[in-house]
Amino acid sequence: MKSKSTEHNVAEEPSTQLNKRKREHLSISYEQPSIQSFFKSKQPTKNVNDTIEIQINKIKEMRKPDGVAGNAPVDSDGCNYLAEQTKDPTLTEEERHEKEKTFRYQTLLSLLISSQTKDTTTGVAMKKLQEHGCTVDHIMNTPIEDIAKLIKPVTYYTKKAQYIHDTTKILQQQYKGDIPKTIEGLVKLPGIGQKMAVLCMNSAWHNPVGVGVDTHVHRISNRLKWSNTKTPEQTRKVLEEKIPKKYWSEINELLVGFGQMTCKLKPKCDSCLLSSEPGICPYFEEMSIEPEAKRKK
Repeated sequence: MKSKSTEHNVAEEPSTQLNKRKREHLSISYEQPSIQSFFKSKQPTKNVNDTIEIQINKIKEMRKPDGVAGNAPVDSDGCNYLAEQTKDPTLTEEERHEKEKTFRYQTLLSLLISSQTKDTTTGVAMKKLQEHGCTVDHIMNTPIEDIAKLIKPVTYYTKKAQYIHDTTKILQQQYKGDIPKTIEGLVKLPGIGQKMAVLCMNSAWHNPVGVGVDTHVHRISNRLKWSNTKTPEQTRKVLEEKIPKKYWSEINELLVGFGQMTCKLKPKCDSCLLSSEPGICPYFEEMSIEPEAKRKK
C-alpha cells in the first residue's frame, strides 16, 4: 500500500512538468531576432569577385545621368573633361599632332591643379588658363606670378604656379612639348605624384596602367571591404590586385562621383542601391547593427 506522501508526490509531478513546459514556451516566444542575425540569415553565398562585380554594377546604375549619383562634379570638371579637344577633319597631320600634344599637356595641368581642390574650382582655373592660352610655349612665356593669378583660388595656387612653370620647362626641353609616356617619367615632374601619374596615363594616353585613388576612392574601398588600409597609396596597391583590369579605366570616375553624390562622409544609405540587398554593403550592415548594440548596453 502506497503512503499518502508518495501519492501526493506522484500526483504533483505532471502539474510540475506542465508548468515547466509553459515557462519554457513563454521564454521562447518573447525572444526577438537581432539585426545581426537577420543579415547573417539573409547573407547570400558569393565569392569575393562576384560581390565586387555586383557592387560595381550597382554603382554604375546609380552613376547614370538619371541615377541618384548622376551628374556629379567630376562628370563635368574632372580631368577627363577639361582639356581642349578638336575633331576638325580639315586639320593636317602636323596640326592634329600638335592638338593632341596640347590635349595631353592640359590634362596633366588639370591633374596638377586638382590636388586637394574641388572639381568645380579646378574647372574654373583651367578655363582661365585656356582663355589665356594653355600651350607649352605660351605658358613658358608667362610669368609665374601671372600663372598664380590665373589659377587662384585653387589650393596652394602659388606653389602650383611654380610647379606648372617648372614642369612646362621640362616638357619643352626634354619631351619636345609633349608629356612622358610612362609612370616613371610622369612622377619625376614637379607636383606630380603616383595617383596623378596613373590618372594621366589613363586620360591623356588612354592607357590604364593602374587605379587612381583619391580620398573618395580610399573611403569607399574601405567601406566596401575591398581594402583595409590607412592611406590612398596603400589602397591603390590593394585595388590593383583585387579589381579586375577591365574596370581600371573607369573605376576612379565611378567612385569619385559616387562619393561626391551618395557615399559621402555622411552617406545617404537610404537612397543607395548597395543597401537594398543583404551582403552587398558591409558598411551599411555595420552601421545598422551598431545602434542595436548600444541599446543592449
